[in-house]
Amino acid sequence: MLDLNKAIKVAEDIYWVGKYLEGDFFQCHPYLILNGDSCVLVDPGSMLEYDELIAKVETLTPMKNIKYIIAHHQDPDICAAIPLIEKKINRDDLQIITHKRTATVIKHYGIKSKYLHINNNSSLLLSNGRTLRFFTTPYAHAPGAFVTYDSMTKTLFSSDIFGGVNEFWNFYADENYFEAVKLFHENYMPSREILNYALNKIEALDIELILPQHGSMIQKKYIADLTDKLKKLDCGMYISSQYKTELLKLQDSLELEKNRYKEHMEHLKTIINMQDNMILVNANGKIVESNQAFLNFFTKDSIEQFLEEEHCICGKFITVDDSRYITSTLCINEWPDYVINHPEIEHRVIMKNGSHDMITFKVQVKKLLAKETEKHYVTTFIDITKDVRELDILQILSEIDDFHYIIYDKMQQKYKASKTFSTMLDIPMHGDIKNIEIKDYFQKADCLKILKSVRKESDKFEITLKNKKENKNIALMIQSYQSYIENSLKHVFILVDISAIRQIEVESKQRDTLMFQQSKMAQMGEMISMIAHQWRQPINAISASSIKLSLSNTLNMLSSDGIEEHASFVQKQCQKMSNVIDSFMSYSSNRSEEKNFHIRDVIKTINDFVAVQYSAHNIKVVIENDPSLDDVVYGREDMLEQVLLNLFSNSKDALEKSDSEIEKCICVKYTTSKVIVVEDNAGGIDDTIIDKLFTPYFTTKEKGKGTGLGLYMGRRIMNEHFDGNLTYKKMDNKSCFIIEVGKMDE
Repeated sequence: MLDLNKAIKVAEDIYWVGKYLEGDFFQCHPYLILNGDSCVLVDPGSMLEYDELIAKVETLTPMKNIKYIIAHHQDPDICAAIPLIEKKINRDDLQIITHKRTATVIKHYGIKSKYLHINNNSSLLLSNGRTLRFFTTPYAHAPGAFVTYDSMTKTLFSSDIFGGVNEFWNFYADENYFEAVKLFHENYMPSREILNYALNKIEALDIELILPQHGSMIQKKYIADLTDKLKKLDCGMYISSQYKTELLKLQDSLELEKNRYKEHMEHLKTIINMQDNMILVNANGKIVESNQAFLNFFTKDSIEQFLEEEHCICGKFITVDDSRYITSTLCINEWPDYVINHPEIEHRVIMKNGSHDMITFKVQVKKLLAKETEKHYVTTFIDITKDVRELDILQILSEIDDFHYIIYDKMQQKYKASKTFSTMLDIPMHGDIKNIEIKDYFQKADCLKILKSVRKESDKFEITLKNKKENKNIALMIQSYQSYIENSLKHVFILVDISAIRQIEVESKQRDTLMFQQSKMAQMGEMISMIAHQWRQPINAISASSIKLSLSNTLNMLSSDGIEEHASFVQKQCQKMSNVIDSFMSYSSNRSEEKNFHIRDVIKTINDFVAVQYSAHNIKVVIENDPSLDDVVYGREDMLEQVLLNLFSNSKDALEKSDSEIEKCICVKYTTSKVIVVEDNAGGIDDTIIDKLFTPYFTTKEKGKGTGLGLYMGRRIMNEHFDGNLTYKKMDNKSCFIIEVGKMDE
């Protein structure tokens, strides 16, 4: 049995500190939340409970320890005693926690303390770590009503919601408590919709206990059932059946009209939001609507947010000394009328977007209502920044030598040429741009190229013009594209004079051919040395066999079998020499045709050239192949052979100069698709000269023993003929040259 004459603990550090009023159907409940010297008093009540409230609080903590008073609404059963409680607490930092609407009323009780205004989902963090969260429940039953939720104990101070009136009052609610709740809510809550708005917020919380300001305390086991029943309860304006029927009819009618209007506006908004251009609706001197593109441009969430800064968009117009541009001095009603009244002008404005970029717009205005007293306009802002800049850039670039442009107007089917183009061909013209007939200045084949390009969005091609006056050919690279310029789709041709470039390319190709031949001749000299070395062994063998044959004859020991053996031996040695010559002839022949070939075959060919000679120099050649790799590439096989042979030769020279006692080795690794690695253990290249390796005519060999073209030409060959590369890396005191073959089988 609870002793109602004492403060009653209902949750951790939460106490009921009210007074039981004998025979009163309308019990009122203040609560105290203990928190050291910052305690919270919730809905302290009227003068009927004042003395007992003070007595019960002081059994728990001195009154001066109360720092916050929560007033869930403005009624006297909550607020009447607050002025006396203020005096009893007597501290300057006392705060009244309530809604702003409530504060405007309860000040008339004579409350002196400062207010801490709450809004939906605001909170208060107490010093013991407890957080009180506040949720607004407007008009349930007061305009500024709210509830308080203690996150620590999951307790809800529900104010009037879940309150009850009954003759036989129990401290804790039982299964029959809904009848008491029903009686209270039918008379005190304005409508089911208002009550449900509050209940939906409460239902989203995890609640163990509800402490209402009237009625009984509600434990968790009853909360869900009570909530469901309350959500279906007719209350307030729905009590009278006649009034309810008429109200519901009116409500349904208004809801239908509202939905129709909403559907119409949503449909209209969907249409304008689909537009990339900014759209603005002005009505009677005010901005009333815009599309999303408008809000995005100014980085605003709504028209209201935009209007907080500007009463009219014309405040954003940047003044330009050009009759086509609308100035910011025109007011919200003047500039739409100005645009409508001057249709002969292409009206423009310049505005800064949210990123402060200057954007140029073409402006179109339509009048919705003809009455002079009701001015409604729809304005469309079309971004033409690109077009304006494009013409400006073309004009600036056309002042540069060797740069020209032609604009083809699809509507008028006319070509306009830049002044530089006309000057280049000595075409008489007046002004900066002149209409031309391209067939008069281009060859027939080139005219066809231009006409075909017009049918494409973009194209790139090369043509040749004949300057009759100077009797010379002019090579032009043309890049074409489509663009909206001056309100219509046009085709723009950018022409760059590349005659000088083509001449340089010819001269460069001649130099490259010469260097290629120099490099190859140097390698052929290397190979002739190899052939001489590889022939020396079979020649010596043949000579020895001949001496043996002559000696046998002198000693009368020559037999037919001996002659046959000698002939067979000589034939084999000659075949070896022939094979060497065949390999050399195959490499040195001018195999300029491009074809598909296997990387593995190239590695084998070069290895066959060098293996014998390198072995004689105590240089081991190791080939590491991935059996699964058999890449096919397209190009000239002899060029890849030349690159590989040069790397072998460089490694051999480096190893011969090396004083190291370790086994000298050249390793060819073909274990990654389209990548060949040639490495040697000669100690690597000095770090100070690595950057110069691929420079023409740079060599580390003694004078007369190197041209300095091998690595340079090797990289050029890989870059230009195989879309690949030749690079160097030094690892673990080894030189690694990496050949990457990019050109695929076509």
